[in-house]
Amino acid sequence: MAHHFRDAIAADDVALAEIYGHYVSTTVVTFDIVEVTPEIMTAKRVAVEESGLPFIVAVDAHRTARSRTADRHPRSDCRDLG
Repeated sequence: MAHHFRDAIAADDVALAEIYGHYVSTTVVTFDIVEVTPEIMTAKRVAVEESGLPFIVAVDAHRTARSRTADRHPRSDCRDLG
């Protein structure tokens, strides 16, 4: 499965919140303790971008990024830098 990387855009925020939320609610790998909403993810992405850092997503080269509700195997992933 080939992936490419690109800057995240507002249209990614719902999928990013769902993917990240999975790790918030099922692991200890994040500092968040409450599941992240799309609005919170938007704020996180914008804050990172406004600080001059990139907010990068990996996207399956053959499919568009989709939320977990659309696909049991997410096609994008995020890493919280904040």
